[in-house]
Amino acid sequence: MGKNKKPSPDKFYTRDEFASIALEEGWTIDKTRGKGGHWWFKKEGKSPFPVPKQIGIGLQENIKKRLNIR
Repeated sequence: MGKNKKPSPDKFYTRDEFASIALEEGWTIDKTRGKGGHWWFKKEGKSPFPVPKQIGIGLQENIKKRLNIR
């Protein structure tokens, strides 16, 4: 996302874009643990969650909430 840009809450993100944002915010991503094509996003003090390759609208909003994209 770049150091000076905040992620837009109105944008529809891909899994790779969510991964970039998460890494900038201190999350780690385990690409081997998830079922099938899912990646696990983890951060100390937060609940880990899976992110599938294809992300629907409802899940988009849930991930944005977890990553504080508002």
